[in-house]
Amino acid sequence: MYICSPAARWFVDQFELLDITASHKLTLGIRTWIEPAAKALLRQPIYQLSMAEQEEIGFDVALTLSNAQQLLAEHRLQIAVTPPHVHYGYGAVQCAHYGSEHKRSPCAEAWDRIWWTRVGRGLLHPTNPITFDKAETFIRSIESTGVSTQCVTAGLDVIAAKFDLHEQVMNRVLQKLYEGTSMSPFNQVSD
Repeated sequence: MYICSPAARWFVDQFELLDITASHKLTLGIRTWIEPAAKALLRQPIYQLSMAEQEEIGFDVALTLSNAQQLLAEHRLQIAVTPPHVHYGYGAVQCAHYGSEHKRSPCAEAWDRIWWTRVGRGLLHPTNPITFDKAETFIRSIESTGVSTQCVTAGLDVIAAKFDLHEQVMNRVLQKLYEGTSMSPFNQVSD
């Protein structure tokens, strides 16, 4: 299909100025809008969408988003209640409590306490939970009195792969949405 790129770019720019719901953006088939729209829809429970929005996105998209939300909620709960197992090993080599008794050390106790009182609560906050992509920064910003810096780093290394699940799920959702959406000719507009 041939399209006048400057005119198409102008159209897309003007369209972006309008207050369009995420569900509507998802159905328009403009590739650059699908990811932000999907992320916006994943941030709110699908049942909170209006009937018009539910009909607009359709059953398959609603089911895809709902399944992703459920998987991420279960994963978030699992991470929140289970501190990274840095204390089951010997701890970080540089830790003053390094050794076979590290799991009973003040370092491990402080790590567990910080995890359950700050990180776990933050991940499970009912209205404004810490997002997976911001969790590592949040953990590093917490004053971890009693935990060696090396053990904090070791704990973050243990959970890094767990936080990657969000990105993997998002990629699968986007793949399904791209496959199921008729793309607009405006996708050919270069930035």
